[in-house]
Amino acid sequence: MNMALSIHLIKIAIYLITFLFSSLGTSAVLWNNILNPKKPHEALLFYFLVTLALTYLVGSLFIAFLGIELWIK
Repeated sequence: MNMALSIHLIKIAIYLITFLFSSLGTSAVLWNNILNPKKPHEALLFYFLVTLALTYLVGSLFIAFLGIELWIK
């Protein structure tokens, strides 16, 4: 397998795992106190954007901390 492809597959797996953990983590927040409950579409969009932001930040932290590019050469 190509080295670049294996690095991308590992990064995709890390981002998918962090997406699951981020969605579980943000489900614990009481969004009714923060957002307007009369606008569920805006609340769902905000929830999804917060989940994606946490996914990117935590996934990038893990990728940088683990040093995946150094593993595969």
